Amino acid sequence: MEKLEWREAFHRQPAYYLFLDFTTPMSIHNLNTICKVLQDITALSVSLKGTQRFSDLGIYALSNRTKCIFPIQSVRNNYEKFKFSIECMQNTSTLLTGKETFETDQLTQSLQDAIQQYETYYQGAIQHKEEWPQLQVIFFSAQPAQKFVKCVEESLTSIELAYICQVNVMYIKNYLSYATF
Repeated sequence: MEKLEWREAFHRQPAYYLFLDFTTPMSIHNLNTICKVLQDITALSVSLKGTQRFSDLGIYALSNRTKCIFPIQSVRNNYEKFKFSIECMQNTSTLLTGKETFETDQLTQSLQDAIQQYETYYQGAIQHKEEWPQLQVIFFSAQPAQKFVKCVEESLTSIELAYICQVNVMYIKNYLSYATF
């Protein structure tokens, strides 16, 4: 691959929105592991010279009360704010809930909010809509796979999917597995 083509590929990196499910059976250990991985990946990404390796990121916490932890934005330009958000999430055990699940309506509203943030952010950052990166949505959950996927599928049917290029669901058990839509 030519050097110019290689650089152009990084310019077309998708924006990511992570949805972290903090309902039962998510544990503090799982939460700490996710936070550590996010810290390590972003630290590596922002420390590399040259073109950004992943562009923009947003994080939502799903529990009995959904909450935007880090609105979609450039991690490199907002790294200190990102680190602070992750540290706050890691130190807030109130995010973890004994509730078995969140409502599908809450997830739908969170997804709509994430897409609205994406549109607002890129309207100000990039003038031509055709140049906007695609949005990739990733869910992390410790719930049973079939139950969680059904909730995600129901939520996706009621939102505008024009910007979303891929949806991944990661299951946390003794190991990490995933499904792609």
